[in-house]
Amino acid sequence: MSAPHVSAPLVVLGPPPEGRGGYAMALRVRDTLGGPGARTLNYEHFAPRDLQRARAIWTFTAHGIRVAHSYAPEVHRVWQWIAETPSYDLGIASIADAIVVTSERAAARVPAHLRGRVHVAPHGVEPEFAPASAPPAGVPHVLSVGSGPAKGGALLARVAQSTGTRTLILGRDLGPIVYELAGTYSHIQPRWAPHAAMPQAYRSASVFAFPSSHSEAHAGALLEAMASGLPIVASDTPDHRELLGDAAILLPARGRHAHARWCEALTALMADAPRRAALGAAALARVDGRTWEAWAAAAAKALP
Repeated sequence: MSAPHVSAPLVVLGPPPEGRGGYAMALRVRDTLGGPGARTLNYEHFAPRDLQRARAIWTFTAHGIRVAHSYAPEVHRVWQWIAETPSYDLGIASIADAIVVTSERAAARVPAHLRGRVHVAPHGVEPEFAPASAPPAGVPHVLSVGSGPAKGGALLARVAQSTGTRTLILGRDLGPIVYELAGTYSHIQPRWAPHAAMPQAYRSASVFAFPSSHSEAHAGALLEAMASGLPIVASDTPDHRELLGDAAILLPARGRHAHARWCEALTALMADAPRRAALGAAALARVDGRTWEAWAAAAAKALP
């Protein structure tokens, strides 16, 4: 399926390259929807002249709308504003001609007076993320991906401390507890990896853990793990339930019993190869058809 393109010059306002997931998504929007001459700009640093020829703008946040509008308010009426994950600052979201979200649950969270502008386009996943052709070599380990303390690295590091399971946490700014424990326990390994290294990181893992304290409707790391055929243990949130269904083990990421339940679940799963295989196959089945071409076809319905 060929992806439709925006007929007018498209500018994608996205995060800087160090924002791994968001930056990769900005490039994907540019390449799938933009056509010739499309550009990606860092919404924190760009020159006003960069927007002069734009007649369509895709921005990921209300902040992106605010920034662009402040530079060229006289032409905002002819721009196509699309907020992928709107934060619903009503004064800003009301500027958008269309709001594109990734799930029905996310659509339901849009204020009622804006829902006529909402389009649902579930994210795709790159074809590089695919199951390993053979069981992973090396020491079995748990993998987690995500930057910032909210991704649950501290909980996972404490679980690894208790269970002794080798645990690889890929991300930045994971919080002091993660780095303190890693300094004492060599099997806890926080590090950063570029996007190009991620497919192999998933294929090398035994289990994927996602103890995020946020309910994420478009968690790229979960989609990548699902496409890689990994068994998943994730935080039990409404968005994760919609995405994963019964193809994962869902546990609370907070509360007095969270640590014990994560220890029990990961220990049992690491020791149960048949269940890992069954969960991995179920996760893979749930992302069947989640291509970027399918996403582009759905997202293009919001475009002029």
